[in-house]
Amino acid sequence: MNRLKTWASGCALGVALCSGAQAELVDSVRVGDFAYMISASHLYVYNSTSGGSTAIELEMEPIAVDAVADGVFVAYQGKVEKRDLNGDIMIDATGRIERNLNLATDIAVQGSTLYASFNDGTSVYALSTTDLSAVGGAAPLTLTDPMRKIRAYPSSGAIQALYSPGGSDLLRLAFPVSLSADNEAEVELFALPPGQESYVGQPEDIFLLEGGTGDMLLMDNGTEWTVAGGYNGWIAGVGFRFLDQAEDDNWSVVRDKIIACEPVDQQTWGSDLIHYDTARAFDSRYKAGTPEELYEVVHLWGSGADPDSHLFRESAPGVLQVDASTRSEGLDFDDGKVPYSVDANAGLSDYQLQNGLSPRHVALSDDNSHAYVLHQGNERCQSMVRVYNLGTQSWESTIPLRWRADALATLGGATPGTSDDWLAVVYESAYDVYGSSDVYASFIDVNAPSPVEDPARDFADYGAYHFNLGTVEGSRHAVLFQVEVSSFPDYSLITGLGPDGGFDQYTHCDSESGCSPFSVIDGWDARAVLGETATLALKAEEDLSLLNFSESETMFSFSAPHDNGRLDKAFEIVEAPLVASRSQTFIAMNMEQDSIALFDTTGQAYSEGRAQDFLPSLVEAGVWSETAQGGAGLPAFYNLSGGDVAGSVASTIQNWHLTLGADGHATFEPAGEGTLAGFPLRVDVVDPATDSLLLTTVYQGQYRFTPIDKDITNAPGFVPDAAAGGGDSGDDEPDSEGGSSSGGGNSSAVSGSGFSSGGGGGGAMGSLLGVLLLIALRRRTTTTH
Repeated sequence: MNRLKTWASGCALGVALCSGAQAELVDSVRVGDFAYMISASHLYVYNSTSGGSTAIELEMEPIAVDAVADGVFVAYQGKVEKRDLNGDIMIDATGRIERNLNLATDIAVQGSTLYASFNDGTSVYALSTTDLSAVGGAAPLTLTDPMRKIRAYPSSGAIQALYSPGGSDLLRLAFPVSLSADNEAEVELFALPPGQESYVGQPEDIFLLEGGTGDMLLMDNGTEWTVAGGYNGWIAGVGFRFLDQAEDDNWSVVRDKIIACEPVDQQTWGSDLIHYDTARAFDSRYKAGTPEELYEVVHLWGSGADPDSHLFRESAPGVLQVDASTRSEGLDFDDGKVPYSVDANAGLSDYQLQNGLSPRHVALSDDNSHAYVLHQGNERCQSMVRVYNLGTQSWESTIPLRWRADALATLGGATPGTSDDWLAVVYESAYDVYGSSDVYASFIDVNAPSPVEDPARDFADYGAYHFNLGTVEGSRHAVLFQVEVSSFPDYSLITGLGPDGGFDQYTHCDSESGCSPFSVIDGWDARAVLGETATLALKAEEDLSLLNFSESETMFSFSAPHDNGRLDKAFEIVEAPLVASRSQTFIAMNMEQDSIALFDTTGQAYSEGRAQDFLPSLVEAGVWSETAQGGAGLPAFYNLSGGDVAGSVASTIQNWHLTLGADGHATFEPAGEGTLAGFPLRVDVVDPATDSLLLTTVYQGQYRFTPIDKDITNAPGFVPDAAAGGGDSGDDEPDSEGGSSSGGGNSSAVSGSGFSSGGGGGGAMGSLLGVLLLIALRRRTTTTH
C-alpha cells in the first residue's frame, strides 16, 4: 500500500516565480496514485496510472498545498481552503470549507490536524482537517522565533514537532508546547556549526526522510540534521527544487543541472534527477529537459527496487509537462566524460600554461629511474600521467586517470627500488558522486602490466568543508597532503593515507594557546628514509615545530611535536615552500620580502625565535644536500630560481655552503652557480652518496630533466632567447663550458653571501631584520582577520 508522503517547498521551487518571472510549479503533494501540484494560477491533479492530468484554474496565487485521505488543502496568503480529491471546492452546512489567515507562509498536515504558519511565520494555528475549525477551540500560538516553512514530524500517529529553517540553522517547535514568560511558544534553535555557511548557503525549504538509517531532515541547501537537532553534515549539491521518497526508503531529488565532465556540445539538458540510497549516498542521476525547460517537482511510484520517477513542470499556464523514467535509468555523475589520451611526449596543455605549474605535478620513482608527470587537459575531467625514462632520456608511456588530478606522489614501499612502488594521485575535486567530492586520493600499482587507478583503494571521505589542497609529499608507505578545513576560524589538516588502509591526521595546536582553535599550517616538509620513521618540519603561524610520522604498510601515526620554536613576529607571514635538511637541523623558508630565512633548530637563535641567516633570493625549488659540504660537517643548500617557460630568462641553480661563524652559528656562503633553460619546478638529490642532482624545469611547453653534479660545474648554461623577450646577457652570459662558477670564485656570479658575517646577526643582517620586523608589525596592525 502506498504511504502518504508530503513535501511542500513554496518559493524554494519557484525561484523565478518568487522574483516575478514566468510561472512555475510552487508546491506538490503525493496521495496514493495521485499527485496534486500548484502553480501561480492552477491546481493540477495528476493520475500516475494513466499519465493524465486535470488543470483547475485558481482565483488567486497559492503558496502551498497538502492533503489527507479525503481532501486537498490549498493555501493562499490570506486563507486556506479544502477541496475534494478531484480538485473541487468542498462545501459543508455553513458554505465553503476555508479559514481566513493573515500573511500565511506554509501549511503542514499531520493526522487530523492541519498546521498553518501565518503572520509571516510568527504564529501557528492548529486546525481540524475536517472543517478547518480551531482544534479544541484553541487560539493560535505566538512563536518566540518565526517559522515560515514548516515540516510536521509524527510520533505514534501524533505530532511530535514542527521543523523549519531559521536562516542556516534548524528551528524546532516541540509538542507538547512549552510557553515562555511572555506566553509565547518556545522555538528551539539548533545552530549550524561555525564556518559552514561559506559553502552551504541559505536554505529556503526543509524535507523529512523517514526510515533507512534513521529519520532525518534535509534542507534544500544540502545540510542534514537529525530529528533531535544534531547537525549531520552536508551532502553534495544545493538548491534542491523538490524531493520525494520511495517505498524502499531510497529517495530522489530534482534540481537544475550541474555540469560534471560534459563538453560544451553535450551540455544540452536542463534538470538533474538525482537518486540517493537510504544512507543518503549518491546512487545515480537522470538528465532531463533542456536549458529552457526546467523541471520543478519529482514524485516516485512503485514498491520495488526500481520505482518510476515522474518529473513535472508547467510549460504554460494550465499545461503540465511530464517526463517519466525508472531509477535504473540513472547514470554515473561523470557519464559525460569523453575518452581522453595524449602521447607520452605531448606538450603541456593550454590549461597548464595558463593556470600554473607545481612541483607536486612531478614524482620520481623510488630508484630515480623514472619521472611521473601529471598532464592536465583543457577540460575538467581530463588528465593523464606521462612517464619519462631518466636513463634513456625519453618519454616512455602513459597512465590513464579518471578526472583532472592535482598532484602526484611516489610511495617507495618497504624495499628500495621500484618493486613495490605505488603512485598516489590526489584530486582537489573528483566526480565520483553528485556535485563532485572535494579532495580525493587514489593509488596506482606502477609495477602492474597495465597500471591504472584501483577504485578499491580510493579515499573519498572528505567533503566540501575540506578545501584548498596544499603541500603533497610521499613517504615510504603514505601520501601526505594538506587541506584547509572550513570552521570558525579555518584550520589546516595534514592527512597520511596509504593504499593498504593506513590513515591518520595531524592538526597543529599552538604551543602557547593550545588547540582552541587549531592552527593554520603555513608550510611543511617531510623526510622519509627507508627503515626510519618519517619526520616533518612545519611552520604554523608563530610555531616552527618538528614531529615524527610512524608508518608501516597499514598503520600510521603522527606524534605531537617533540621540538618547537616560537618565532618572532617578523616570521608570522611566510610563503611556501619550506625546505628541511635530512636531520631537520636546518630549515629554509621564504619571507615576503624576497629573502630566504635560515633556521638552525639546534642554535640559540632558534630558541629565541630568530633566524640564523638570510639569502637575497626566494626558494622556488630547493633541496638540502645529503652529505656534508660546508664547514664542520654541515650540509649545502641548492636553490633553483628565476627562469620562465618561454625562455626569456634563464633559471639559476645556486649552491650555498654553511659555515660556522665566530660565535658558532651557521651562515650561508656561495659555492657555485649555473644556468639552464625553463621555469624551475624541482631540485632532487638522486644519489645520496654523491649528492648528484636532478633539476626539473618547464621550457617552451615541455618538461626538462637535467642531471648535474653536486658542484654544479656541469650545469648546461643558457642564453635567454631574444625572440622570447630576453635580451643580451652581457657580462653575465654563461661561458661555452657550461656557464657556471664554483668554489665561491666569481663574485659577479653570486650576489653576495647572505646578509650576515661570521659574527652572527650584526651589520646588514640586523638592518634587514629591523626592516622585516617593521613591515610585519605594520601589516599586523592594518590587516583584518
